[in-house]
Amino acid sequence: MLFRSPAWFEAKWHDAHREGAPMPSAPIDEFHPVYGWVLKASLTNQEFLNSYVSSDENNVRQTGNRLADSVNHRILTIGDSFTFGECVDDTDTWVSRLEKLLPQTALINLANHGWAHDQMLLRLRDAGKNYKPDYVILGCVNDDILRNHFYFRDYAKPY
Repeated sequence: MLFRSPAWFEAKWHDAHREGAPMPSAPIDEFHPVYGWVLKASLTNQEFLNSYVSSDENNVRQTGNRLADSVNHRILTIGDSFTFGECVDDTDTWVSRLEKLLPQTALINLANHGWAHDQMLLRLRDAGKNYKPDYVILGCVNDDILRNHFYFRDYAKPY
């Protein structure tokens, strides 16, 4: 695995900004003062890495979200690019597929690509309670542990 330090990410950001490149670094992201970056709100089939991404007005990746009162359970997922579903369409994320297997259950995908545990925890504390979940699933991969030590990734981030 190629190690890229926080300083590398910060230098890359400054270089792109100096050259007038559009910011944020990914077309589906927007700056967030607490998390560093978050999925843009109200996306509809935004092309990103050979897939399509949609979001609601609360910056949540769409899964089909059966959030009506008729659901028996709500499961909130938080995590990194794997849980977010980077490189797959909305309906192909594992979160969306799990929702299809669980009748009367709504799954809410609060994950975001490139996040570390600090960002996940802050998002869970801030937004998680609004969904009144019965269960919370944390999805993570080894890279997330390394990211915990970063002060900068695509933007300055919690540290």
